[in-house]
Amino acid sequence: MLLLVSRSEAGAFSKVVGAGQYDLALIPPYGKREDDLYPYIGMFFFSGVRYKVMESPEVDRLFVAQLYTADEKEREKLYWALQEEIMKNCLAAFLCHPDRITVLKKDIEGWESYYGFESLATLWKVSRK
Repeated sequence: MLLLVSRSEAGAFSKVVGAGQYDLALIPPYGKREDDLYPYIGMFFFSGVRYKVMESPEVDRLFVAQLYTADEKEREKLYWALQEEIMKNCLAAFLCHPDRITVLKKDIEGWESYYGFESLATLWKVSRK
């Protein structure tokens, strides 16, 4: 069994994950905050991405289709179809979603904890009393 940990050198890690040459990979924690699933589906299930865990022409087609529609109901249908394809064809499991705790001094105002790709989205609101 080859256990691959994300603390490996990034280029080597991505190469092994992309080639599927592992039994278990511990991929860096990307906290879920965004309302849209786009970043996460793209990161793990779209072909040619850094942490690809599967390759499927149908997933690629559905993923690209949802990028080019602004219609919320159509995107929801495409996401359901994506989820079905992923569940039928992928052996990946996302095992944990750790809590993150933010510690601030009492005089800090305006801080909001965000996770994922927008972790500093509200930094401009932060001030001291």
